[in-house]
Amino acid sequence: MQNRSLSNHLPVTRDLTMAYGLSLVIALLVTVASVGGIVYQTTVYPAEQLVSQVGNDALNLVIG
Repeated sequence: MQNRSLSNHLPVTRDLTMAYGLSLVIALLVTVASVGGIVYQTTVYPAEQLVSQVGNDALNLVIG
């Protein structure tokens, strides 16, 4: 059995630091938007039809 580096077998060989950082920023933005939608329901969703989107905000916090 040859002693090869694990990185030779991985599909991505580049540095992923920027991708991880951007993913974290997007996750934080989704969290802030969802919390804002829940806390400020009447401001964010002024129409009666839009109030149903509060459930999506809660789901984003649970799943996302």
